Amino acid sequence: MKRPLLITDCDEVLLHMVSHFAEWLEAEHKVRFAYETGRFSDAMIKAETGEALAIDEAQSVSSAMTSSLNALRTSGRFSVSRSTWRARSI
Repeated sequence: MKRPLLITDCDEVLLHMVSHFAEWLEAEHKVRFAYETGRFSDAMIKAETGEALAIDEAQSVSSAMTSSLNALRTSGRFSVSRSTWRARSI
């Protein structure tokens, strides 16, 4: 099976955001962000049981995060700038 290759760059802004995301997860959802897993999809762990979140639970957390960001955005306390880029075939 062929898969596309995606090359990305992670800078300090993203790394800084992850620490705040981890704090928010713990405070709002009692979920620990396990950096050591090496995979974002496996990093959300229930603080009480140590189990990874099920897909529906992770989607619920994602929706809650989106709602929180939208509330901040509409309050004027948070802004988002978007950049566009074009994918190139290699």
